Amino acid sequence: MKGKDIFYNYIDESETKLKDHTALKDHTARVVKMCEKFSEKLDLNGERKELLIDAAWLHDIAKFNNKKQHNEEKYIRAAVIKVSEDKELSAICEIIKAHKGDFEPCKEYELEAAILRICDKLDKFKKGQDDAYKKCRESMEEIKEIIPELPIEFEKTYNSFMKQEGYYL
Repeated sequence: MKGKDIFYNYIDESETKLKDHTALKDHTARVVKMCEKFSEKLDLNGERKELLIDAAWLHDIAKFNNKKQHNEEKYIRAAVIKVSEDKELSAICEIIKAHKGDFEPCKEYELEAAILRICDKLDKFKKGQDDAYKKCRESMEEIKEIIPELPIEFEKTYNSFMKQEGYYL
């Protein structure tokens, strides 16, 4: 499964209430790029990296159907059911579920979920959101609480992104 292909095919074919796809497409591409950087720094390879990147491409796909509804699993299943194995699809959905709301990842994919969550929050800086710093710090604290054995490179990479935004931690 290629999340990028599914993402673009789905949004091009779906009837959407969004007037402009550009902002969401740009956000998604930035989140993917940050996830790739995190996976590189954490030596996340193979299937785990592929699941993370596919989840990053699909993490906000629900917004293409109804901006107020954020039920990705329903829309991901609709978008990829014909090209994906159930195990892979379930893993992607598990990673995506933890990117919003309370951080409650399944144990098997908690690192991938943490990466997606923090990258999504880091992109708030690019979108000019006033609460970006607060949301990033809160998410980082939640992640560290849930994953006490978080690899040191995770926090180093996070701090590197924060420094790029002008926050010297």
